[in-house]
Formats: sequence, C-alpha cells, structure tokens
Amino acid sequence: MDEYKLVNPSDDWSFLAPSNKIAFLVAIAVGRGQTPAERGEWQEGMYLGGIGDPGADYKRMFGEALEGAIERNKAEMIQSLRTFMIARHKSKKTLTGEDLRKWNDEHRSSMNDWGLYALQIADVLEKADTKKGVPRGPRVVF
Repeated sequence: MDEYKLVNPSDDWSFLAPSNKIAFLVAIAVGRGQTPAERGEWQEGMYLGGIGDPGADYKRMFGEALEGAIERNKAEMIQSLRTFMIARHKSKKTLTGEDLRKWNDEHRSSMNDWGLYALQIADVLEKADTKKGVPRGPRVVF
C-alpha cells in the first residue's frame, strides 16, 4: 500500500491505497471532488463547481467506466478509507479503530473531519448495496 495525500487547505491528511485507481475513488467519495489525492507526480483531478468530468478522467486514466467502480473495488476502498490519518509522520505506530479516531481528533485544526467522514463511508459501504450509486452520508463538520 502506498501513502497518498488528501489535498486540502488545512490539515495534513493522508491515507493508504494499493493503487492510483483506488486513491481516485476514495478521494472522490470523501472529498466529493473538492480534495484530490496525490502521490509523487500523480494527482487526481479537482472537480469544483461542476468544472471537469471525473467520469471522463477515470476512464482515460484507468480504461474503465466510473459507473460501478465502487462496487467493483469495494473491498479495497473500505480498507483504504479506514487508514485516513492526520500527521502520519508524527505517529510512532500505525493506529486503527478508536486510537485512530482519537489521534485524528486531537491533531485536527480544521472543522472538517475527513478521517471520521472516511470511516462513515467505509461503514456505509460495508452495509450498503452500492449498485444504487455512491453512498451519500452526512457531511461531518464540528
């Protein structure tokens, strides 16, 4: 798994993903096009205010339709969504579950809790029939 940054103006969020394809899907699900993922020279697009076409970009990059991609990659997405972490470089160990939630909350400066939102999406994906489309949970803002 490679580390990807979630590009946003506040906290140093990152997550782990097995490929650029999964990173693209995770960033679209979590940030709804406002917070792209990046690793090295690769960056997923930003789709603010209807500018850009994530479906066309996904097809160009990965050779398949965006429609149905979440269902096809559900297990990898859930795994990646559960790795969202602020300031990963400051942690002496890999955190999971409640330890990860506590770390993220203690290190977060923004009102947006991307980590908690990612965990909520992972929970929805585990329980939902994603053939109906991208699950849309509440946006978490404290």
